Amino acid sequence: MKILWPVALILLLFAAAPVFAEQAQGEVPDEVIFPARLGEVHFSHVDHAHWVPDCTACHHTGDFPKCSSCHGVLEDARKKTDAFHMQCKGCHREEGISTACTDCHIR
Repeated sequence: MKILWPVALILLLFAAAPVFAEQAQGEVPDEVIFPARLGEVHFSHVDHAHWVPDCTACHHTGDFPKCSSCHGVLEDARKKTDAFHMQCKGCHREEGISTACTDCHIR
């Protein structure tokens, strides 16, 4: 019986680790707005997190800094646009979701 309590405590700590990790990352915004030449993009983080529960599918490391903190400052705004389009449109195509410009860009 003496060994049962430490084992139970260790199992409890392992089970609670994901909760502590999520709290440490901070508050995740419901919506992120990206400025864009063709109209800003209102990205519903809540909806996407529901369909893509693995954060690393979009946030490569699971962290949530600005893209430029890892990828460096993009000299050409076109590179940034291309990166978003490849990421977003690629997933939308795989899932059979429309990739029309006006589905994401709001004027």
